[in-house]
Amino acid sequence: MPIADWASFFDEEMIEELKHAFNLKSKEELEALFDEVAMDIEQLVAERTGTKH
Repeated sequence: MPIADWASFFDEEMIEELKHAFNLKSKEELEALFDEVAMDIEQLVAERTGTKH
């Protein structure tokens, strides 16, 4: 399931700061990190609420 277009939430300056903070080389790596975190949160919520997919 595609997650949100995370890069659209941030301007280029913020994207550069986040890439530096997480030691990433590209915007795509940052988007992948956000997607992974979002999926982890979704899984945690599903486990806690008993609504596993």
